[in-house]
Amino acid sequence: MHRFTRHRSSAALIVALAALVISLTANAGASTAIRAHAPAKPTVIVVKATSSDIAPGEGGGKQAKCPSGYSVFSGAYVISGSQRAIPFVVGPVRKDNAYEVDVSNPPADPLAGLPGEDAQLLVAAMCAKTGVPIVMPHYG
Repeated sequence: MHRFTRHRSSAALIVALAALVISLTANAGASTAIRAHAPAKPTVIVVKATSSDIAPGEGGGKQAKCPSGYSVFSGAYVISGSQRAIPFVVGPVRKDNAYEVDVSNPPADPLAGLPGEDAQLLVAAMCAKTGVPIVMPHYG
């Protein structure tokens, strides 16, 4: 049979437990303080640009330009109309402070039964206020 013996806690263990309790209480207070602040104001805007129709067998493109005081850091695009139009240039253009997309819209192919369709292009640039941290808008 095993006897239970009482051991004295070491000073190091007591100090470690005290530090843990203090750490947990300090973190709980800090997270409450953080939640009490109002959300930061967004520093990002979205600029959109649309192209005119891009005819079958033609190419076209569009830039969405950020306004003065903002810098492009990302973007997006949507091609509609033609199911066969493909982008061949996509990305930010630093010298123009814009997000650019260029599209090739193939001609009709009667042998394959593929009609020629006009393509439309929507380009969006994500622009951050220059010189401040990026704070995205909250949707929802």
